[in-house]
Amino acid sequence: MLVYKGNIIKLQRAVQEHQKRAQKAYGEVFGTKKARLLEQLAGDLLDERSFPDLVQSEGGTNHLAVGTLPYTDFRIDVDGSFRAGMICVTAFFKISEEGLKNSKTQPPYIGSFIHEFNHFAAFALARKPSIVYSSLLASECAGVHLGSTIEVMKYLKKIATETTAENRDDQARKVRLVCNAYMCWNVEEKIARLIDYLVFNKMGYRVDAPDWLGQKKKYGRISIAPPLAMIIQIPVGGDPFLELNKKPKDMVTDILEWQKYIRFGEPFATKALECYLECDIRKMKFSAIEKLDSI
Repeated sequence: MLVYKGNIIKLQRAVQEHQKRAQKAYGEVFGTKKARLLEQLAGDLLDERSFPDLVQSEGGTNHLAVGTLPYTDFRIDVDGSFRAGMICVTAFFKISEEGLKNSKTQPPYIGSFIHEFNHFAAFALARKPSIVYSSLLASECAGVHLGSTIEVMKYLKKIATETTAENRDDQARKVRLVCNAYMCWNVEEKIARLIDYLVFNKMGYRVDAPDWLGQKKKYGRISIAPPLAMIIQIPVGGDPFLELNKKPKDMVTDILEWQKYIRFGEPFATKALECYLECDIRKMKFSAIEKLDSI
């Protein structure tokens, strides 16, 4: 079930050592049919290029990334709309020995890889992956780091300082893109953490349930000075799937269809999500999307 085709020898051995337990665990968490589908998709979508050699992970941490190749005139407008079309995507693992050693994910070392593989599971099994939507929203905002609330805040302040009366509408568009990308990233991370909790415990590791599970959603308010003059909210805690009112083991199928249960509230976000759901998402191997990009 676990697939690693990279060159970190210690990780190769750890994956092999945990393979039987992982196979059984994913079967129990997702059910036999969906676990077999995940195994097939991992074989179809991951190749050696999906595991690039990294001397050091970004920020010393590991993560799953997606590369998107939208149609040529892709652009999200000021109202959140964009033309539905085919979007080719690939998933790849940004993993380093340093990131594996430094990770606080339990169990040590292998836990960090399995967490990223759980991001891949959500990507592979979902019809409209949340990680792809987040990536598309952030694609026009170069340099934003969605994995850190502090970095997102810094980026919003940067947009504010670069705003003039002439570019205000486009800067407001970027603020909405970043905030909605961050909210979607937050949902994606919690999907993976919930799968972690279920898979690790089925593998025989005692891992506590996420502390946000079952908790009321919390938001932080950010005021952006004129000429933008915007007040925005971003999630700072709580359970995005609270309304499901289900036990973790009964939520897995639901969270893969996250778009049915998550509402971002404002018109821009509603319109952007509607347009994303109309797109034709084509998942490919890294090497296949590289060939398309070179044409």
